[in-house]
Amino acid sequence: MGSGVSHWLPGRPTGPVLLGAAIGFSLLVAVGLVAGGTAGWSARQRPRLSPHEIHEFDASGCHVTFNYGRPSKRGREIWGGLVPWGHWWMPGADEATIITTSKAITLEGLTVPAGSHTLYVLPDESASDLVVSNEVGQFHTQYHPERNLGQVKLSLRHLDSPVEEMTFTVEPEATGGRLMLSWDDRAYWASFVVR
Repeated sequence: MGSGVSHWLPGRPTGPVLLGAAIGFSLLVAVGLVAGGTAGWSARQRPRLSPHEIHEFDASGCHVTFNYGRPSKRGREIWGGLVPWGHWWMPGADEATIITTSKAITLEGLTVPAGSHTLYVLPDESASDLVVSNEVGQFHTQYHPERNLGQVKLSLRHLDSPVEEMTFTVEPEATGGRLMLSWDDRAYWASFVVR
């Protein structure tokens, strides 16, 4: 039969000491989970650095809408820096930039049906392309080239005064317009006709 003597191992707490350590560890884990969850929640609730805006234009009976996040220069090198040469880039911030036209247009030879499309740019120091994608609703870091409708060459003009917030505009012309992207020291454009 047992002698009533408990076996004690040196360095291993027993009784009230073990219970206190277990409670302390549980509290530490609980505080860590609450703090981690709160930090994650507040990070998701931060205000956007880039305002999300809708810009609307009319050109030759076609209503054109750009729905996009407008990043700012904020002292950064944009072309060849934040926007690297030779890699696709979605011009905007957060959700993908969407262009919606009320009528079909021909953009530098590319037929673009009426409706919504996402815009991407393939930037190059001297000759950049605008990519029109049939995919909409994705985040700005996602690009699926198999969904492209097509791409066209962009014309470039160097600006005397930098543009702080990236801006899409449409300049009306006789039978269509000029879709323009301006940011920092550059303005890119492609002409279109309304079909």
